Amino acid sequence: MDPSIISSGGFGQIWSYATPTGASEQFYAKPLVFTPSTTGRQIVLSFSEHNRIYSLDAVNGTLLATRDLGLEGEGPFAVSDLGQCNDIGGSIGVTGTPVIDPATDTVYFWAKSYISTIKGFQNGAYRFHAIDAVTLQERAGFPKSIQGTPGKLIPPPSPAPLTQS
Repeated sequence: MDPSIISSGGFGQIWSYATPTGASEQFYAKPLVFTPSTTGRQIVLSFSEHNRIYSLDAVNGTLLATRDLGLEGEGPFAVSDLGQCNDIGGSIGVTGTPVIDPATDTVYFWAKSYISTIKGFQNGAYRFHAIDAVTLQERAGFPKSIQGTPGKLIPPPSPAPLTQS
């Protein structure tokens, strides 16, 4: 950044945003600034630990689209289900920063929830999502559920035998 712009007085925060729920939400995933090819309008995509997604106009902060995965049966995972291991407060939803495929305007991310309505650490599950950057709707074939067996380690594959030539 040009130091003359920063010191000119014209550099600074241009807008702020309060979530529609009015509730305090945690955002560990970094917001993404992106210009979808279908609209040419720069947006800010934000993902919360409550499994909520927000699309905002990057110029003025106006809410363009929102999606609450909890309303679709994918509520966030409760940190209290982890017992003493709780470096994140409240809930775990979308923690990692999503990635965007600019060729298809598709956003990919993991969301943590439960396998079913039965809570508890042993029922935690991740779902891999692929959503349209403009509408926030799921791409065909997604989400994909990813889960393991609690308490069971999966051994790494055996190395291939060495061959001599």
